[in-house]
Amino acid sequence: NGQGLYFFENLSIQSDVPSSGNGIYVSNKANVSIDGYYISTVHSGISIYAYGSSISLSLHNGVINPLSNSQNAIYAYNIDTLDVENFSYTYSGYQYQNPI
Repeated sequence: NGQGLYFFENLSIQSDVPSSGNGIYVSNKANVSIDGYYISTVHSGISIYAYGSSISLSLHNGVINPLSNSQNAIYAYNIDTLDVENFSYTYSGYQYQNPI
């Protein structure tokens, strides 16, 4: 959250503890680039959540493997740009939400 440029490489977020919340949260005037990511959680929130003004989000070479059937993979609302390349989403059970 906040004005700035943020770059992450080979980011891994994993949790088998049930909770609410999001894996990654981006908001308000942030320029975020993630190259290489793996997110696998039981959270009932969203794996990658982006919301707010003046946001640029770049997601490359990522895998999202939710362990909860109520988890969205990517939620992007009211942002300036979203660039997704080489994205993989896997979930073997019934899914309440859409991946993106």
